[in-house]
Amino acid sequence: MPAVGPEQVEQVPPHEQPERVQPKRVQIVGPERVDEVVRALRAGEVVAIPTDTVYGLAALADDAAAVAALAARKGRAQQQPIAVLFDEIEAIAPFVEDAASLRALARFW
Repeated sequence: MPAVGPEQVEQVPPHEQPERVQPKRVQIVGPERVDEVVRALRAGEVVAIPTDTVYGLAALADDAAAVAALAARKGRAQQQPIAVLFDEIEAIAPFVEDAASLRALARFW
């Protein structure tokens, strides 16, 4: 897939950009509180999780309301994509349109 430059990305007019939502105060937790984070995700909440460089916001990809809340917190318009991370190829299946697409993805897994 060719790289897309900034001039090729559809710009959202200022009047169509979503209003930024103030996030709830999130207590930074360590690995000992993973169960609490899992419960929050399953309850439809947006959580902040550490990555190797920065904290990222996370929500369950199959929870439309949680994804919308995540987009609002990030100040994203509805048509702007959000990265989805998967830990195994089988988890992608509900998000692809056909088996051929899944097989194509599996070649690169």
